[in-house]
Amino acid sequence: AEELVGWQALGLQPGKIYQVLRPAAELASAAASFRLKPLLSEHLPVSASDHAHRLTVGAVGNDVSFDGENLIGSLVVWDQDAIDGITSGEQRALSAAYRYHARRDPGTYRGAPYELVMSDLQGNHVAIVPDGRVPGAMVGDAMPSNGIERFRKGAKMSGATMGDIDPLL
Repeated sequence: AEELVGWQALGLQPGKIYQVLRPAAELASAAASFRLKPLLSEHLPVSASDHAHRLTVGAVGNDVSFDGENLIGSLVVWDQDAIDGITSGEQRALSAAYRYHARRDPGTYRGAPYELVMSDLQGNHVAIVPDGRVPGAMVGDAMPSNGIERFRKGAKMSGATMGDIDPLL
């Protein structure tokens, strides 16, 4: 429960795992908010006034879109350690960080019950991590361009996903 923004105001119990639905329509609405965001080597909320420069290894491109199931876009990676982690496979999973509102609105999605729904998603950054919560969300094809390694993101921040963030939290 403590991972959820506003968990106390929602009356959630500490330590309990809640099933959360992130509807496809919310991901579609949020796609543009991920454009030109920092690509980080680990999760840490960032803003212009509080930015961990040492963690910034690249950026998300200006082409983020929602294909009906996934957020997809390009990435530029200019940090050699990050490039090495991606090419070795040690750190090529992607994990999107975003602000959102959660509300109690129980239901069932694909036969699985959920208690909360995420809405009003706004991208903050994307992190390259060893293991992400969404299976298959990772850096895809690579191709060099002008001395800069560019990677395309086939990020499965899947639409209407549920799970522990396949996404049920």
